[in-house]
Amino acid sequence: MRFFNQLRSLLVTMIAHLCWVVFLLLSVDSYAQSKKKTTSVQERLLILVLDKHGVLAGRQNITDKLKQTMEKNLDIQVVSDEETFVVFDRNVAEMFSSCRGDPVCLARLVQNLDARYLLVVSSSKISESIVLGLRYVDLKERTTIGQAVHKVPSNADLHKEISKRLPDIVPKAMWRPYGSISVNIAQQRVQVFLDGQLVGISPLKKLERIKPGTRQLRFELDGYLPYTKSVLVQQGEVFKLDVQMTSEEKDNIPWWVWVSVGTVIVTGVAGGIWWSSERDIALCSSPSLSQCP
Repeated sequence: MRFFNQLRSLLVTMIAHLCWVVFLLLSVDSYAQSKKKTTSVQERLLILVLDKHGVLAGRQNITDKLKQTMEKNLDIQVVSDEETFVVFDRNVAEMFSSCRGDPVCLARLVQNLDARYLLVVSSSKISESIVLGLRYVDLKERTTIGQAVHKVPSNADLHKEISKRLPDIVPKAMWRPYGSISVNIAQQRVQVFLDGQLVGISPLKKLERIKPGTRQLRFELDGYLPYTKSVLVQQGEVFKLDVQMTSEEKDNIPWWVWVSVGTVIVTGVAGGIWWSSERDIALCSSPSLSQCP
């Protein structure tokens, strides 16, 4: 009986420890997932093109170009169509149309997607024209932060027409949130480092898509002294910088050579003084020069 009691106690202890380990693992995984979600939710954008009446010829081509345009002009990652339609069913257009632009309704529909912003492009046809609607929604705040409606000819380049209106509906702080640095380097083959990262080799005219703030530039070239410069990059502005590298002294002589030379010089001077002193002591004072040694 004692044996069975000990075995039961051991099993209970093992199960308790196992439960504790599982709890810790689940807690760590949950924390990691929440951190991952918090990091990515601010930099992802969902684009939905709702062509309910089939008036947008080449819809997928428009979607692909629009993705490139948004990622080029915003510091953001666009959620792919494949990821979107895995979550939703086939009645995507009807679902979003039923929201009638209500940001709370739109945010509820995409709550399973890890995205911070939503761009909805809708279309309808009136006579020989196409009416394009644009709506930019902050899914976290559940508010519409920009919208526009305009009419274009049916034979117009729809991607260009949409791109023209995008700066009007996207907050200015988000649209092209970059600055640039124009660099004029006198020497060739100079390595250019930005915040410690190699970004190019001269001839190099311009550094593009740099986030605003204080940035550290460093220029390196064999035979020249490294040159560093702190620059302030501002959104939408170009910081101009002229760089003239300073050549290293090729005739630099190690310190120990100078010490050796100095020692020789000092020794020689001292020896000369001593030799002169000895000669002065041995001067002949006899009236007859023939008697002097």
